[in-house]
Amino acid sequence: MIGYVSGEVVARGTDHVVVDVRGVGYKVFVPRQPSADTVALHTHHVVRDDAQQLLLLRLPPSAFDDDRANWGLVLAQTHHLRGDFAKARAYADSARIGFEDHIRAAPNDAQQHALLGLSLAIMGGRKAEAIREGQRAVELNPTSQDGFAGPYQQHQLARIYTLTGEPDKAIDQLEDLLKVPYNLSSGLLRVDPNFAPLRKNPRFQKLIAAQ
Repeated sequence: MIGYVSGEVVARGTDHVVVDVRGVGYKVFVPRQPSADTVALHTHHVVRDDAQQLLLLRLPPSAFDDDRANWGLVLAQTHHLRGDFAKARAYADSARIGFEDHIRAAPNDAQQHALLGLSLAIMGGRKAEAIREGQRAVELNPTSQDGFAGPYQQHQLARIYTLTGEPDKAIDQLEDLLKVPYNLSSGLLRVDPNFAPLRKNPRFQKLIAAQ
């Protein structure tokens, strides 16, 4: 899954921007236009194609600017989606080490706490820590104070709750997210494999049935 894209805005439309990321233009739909020309935009791109997943899994850390935290988390999520939970846990542990280093350098960086929580949730066996990190991210960057990045932290907390077996708490977060401008919709929830464990929950079924 691609969590965000970072680069130069090379084109703008009424509801989207095109961001140049190392020579590749990503069209990202946005609720409002960013004012800056260099941006980091939160987005959702789940790689479902098998060939693309296998290519992604061969990427070295250098493809992620040698950031072993993000590299490990991307591979952990991909292995998790493919059902290889042993490899998912191993890469998530590598990501955990990297995000812990990032947090030591920037203890109030909400996104690092959110991604550390996600790594811990994928690892399994560290439920309380995972939830605590996700909640810390939301405390540091609440949607009520930051309508752009705040929902992203809340989205990751919903994923953490899903992975740690707290469906109702996950749905609480998703219900709130659907009420604010953010690139999450009932349609996306219907197809997002990250929320597949919630699909038999009546509350979730009500969410995805909404138009």
